[in-house]
Amino acid sequence: MYLKIFIYNMINPNDSPELMAQKQRELESVSAERGRARNNFRTYPLILGNAVNAKYRDDDEMVLIALGANLEAFKYVSDRLKNDPEFMKKAIKIKKEAINEASENLKNDPTFMLDAFPNKKEALEKASPTLQGDKLFVTNIVSKIPYTLQFASSELKADEEVVMAAVSNDGWSLQFATNELKADKALVLAAVNQYGKALQYASPELKADEDVVNAAIKNDECALQYASQELKDKSNFYRTEDYYKCFGEGGSRRKRKTRRKSRKSRKARTRR
Repeated sequence: MYLKIFIYNMINPNDSPELMAQKQRELESVSAERGRARNNFRTYPLILGNAVNAKYRDDDEMVLIALGANLEAFKYVSDRLKNDPEFMKKAIKIKKEAINEASENLKNDPTFMLDAFPNKKEALEKASPTLQGDKLFVTNIVSKIPYTLQFASSELKADEEVVMAAVSNDGWSLQFATNELKADKALVLAAVNQYGKALQYASPELKADEDVVNAAIKNDECALQYASQELKDKSNFYRTEDYYKCFGEGGSRRKRKTRRKSRKSRKARTRR
């Protein structure tokens, strides 16, 4: 960019041949100097901090080369570039951690964050505390990627609308809600209807609630393991085939023992 501007400012079709030749020599000199600078910044990126290289701290091309080699060079970058959305998008594309060096103005801009991070999970994870507390911004993301609720502010993890947007699409994200919302029956029902085993994150009171537990096991019969002891006893869970199905090897071992006992009984009857 710098070189293009330099060339543009030099070109004048009305210049005399002598002046044109002089400008050509200057252009070649600048081009050679910038070539050396590129090589130096690729090898020694932190020389951006040297006084002799101060002129490059506002040069997007040179700065990006230095940042590609060492992100620490960012401490020498001009404030103008740190507040330039196009430059910062390029820097973030090189190294995502570059967002930490962006101006507060950009870090608080939802449009910039979504453009800079096409993966919305990263947009919320890397967002400023201000944006992580922005209800519209957060709701837009958690409704599409529910588990990103974990990156929302404490206030929004306690917001029924925000949490509902997450758990109705993935009940697993209930774990990131506040304890108060884990005791909200309507919200927990939405979670277990989507993912039965979300029952494990419900409050003790709702784990003993038949409506909630029935909704959970309707989605996933193995969710009964997270119900209150009273409801598990009431359901005769441990005497059913579901127990073996849900508890893998433990259940399988018991099944094998039962089959062995049955075979022994048949053999005993045959001998008689």
